[in-house]
Amino acid sequence: MQVFTITWEVDFWESDGALFLTTEEIKAKDLDSLFDILDEGIDEGLFCPEEKIPNNFDLGNVNVEYVKIANAKGEIVYTDEDFNPQRNHQII
Repeated sequence: MQVFTITWEVDFWESDGALFLTTEEIKAKDLDSLFDILDEGIDEGLFCPEEKIPNNFDLGNVNVEYVKIANAKGEIVYTDEDFNPQRNHQII
């Protein structure tokens, strides 16, 4: 098993300026297995990075996506092609 660090983009799209990045470590056999875990987990509500955001219930509807994945060495092994690091993210 390998440990991967997932960077989540949490976008409370109804609230101006409510755009956050959070991280979480997840173990998986390999990157392909990790994608399966993430995709199934998002569909089933197993991942809730928005809960790390203070007052998240006051910010309205949310969209959550994994945007970067790093391996145990800290090397980026995946970046979502739509991810824009220049956006004004708050890091939690």
